[in-house]
Amino acid sequence: MSALRLDDGRLAWFVQLAGPLVGPPTREAGHVAFGSHDHLLVVDARSGLRLLQQRLPSPLAAAPRSDGVRVFVPLLVDNRMAVIHVDSGMQAWDVRLPAAFTSGPVFVDGRLMVVPCEDGLRGFVTDTEGRGRQAWVRPTGRPVAGLVRDGGRVLVSTAGLELLAVEGASGRVAWSLLPGERLAAAPVVVGDVVALGTATSLQAVDRIRGGVLWARPAEQPVAALGGMLVVRRADGALATRDAATGALLDGGGRPTAWHPLDARHVADVRGGELRVWTVAR
Repeated sequence: MSALRLDDGRLAWFVQLAGPLVGPPTREAGHVAFGSHDHLLVVDARSGLRLLQQRLPSPLAAAPRSDGVRVFVPLLVDNRMAVIHVDSGMQAWDVRLPAAFTSGPVFVDGRLMVVPCEDGLRGFVTDTEGRGRQAWVRPTGRPVAGLVRDGGRVLVSTAGLELLAVEGASGRVAWSLLPGERLAAAPVVVGDVVALGTATSLQAVDRIRGGVLWARPAEQPVAALGGMLVVRRADGALATRDAATGALLDGGGRPTAWHPLDARHVADVRGGELRVWTVAR
């Protein structure tokens, strides 16, 4: 796994993994966490320095995630989540869940974490001494497409064709929406808009109240880029829309291999070559 500098494309660092990745690597609190089969690796995001490397007692069920002090590791056997100190490699605490993980945990803040399982969501709080406890349970049915953090909430789409905004502190449902079809991918948050895509349409939803603001047929949300919404058209090419109004800002023509990296950079991968562009609006 290689990390390249966005400004000049030079190699920043690389690490050798023990095998294929379990989910994409996660970056949080200055750490990058990798899971491959039954191996855990945590490195410093800036330097690539190995902070923790450990073989686990079970294959991973989903990608691990570090809060800068501990790394939270969903394990396949017994639906157990192990919490390990990054500096010592010692286990801080663990918990056995009654249902299997559907994806990795998501941090709402430094102490609060939401875990998606086959039967719904669970919120865990870490106290000042580093011990964890379950704070709430929210039955939702099976979450699909992963969780998306939205401030103090998480957005979850379910197998029941519902999109929920769940308060991280309490597990209360702030709003819910029935798009009528299963979401094709995780929703994208752009400013005050949540963009979601189904098999047939793109819908923009008010992120505070949950009402539909506008819709477009045969498009899918891809990412937020400089306050704009990047969408994939029916022909596979990418375009940009104003998230608040749905107005087309750029008709596209971009190839399907064009990938947003962050709010200012995009990558174009063609012919075995990686090119990174700076985007100005």
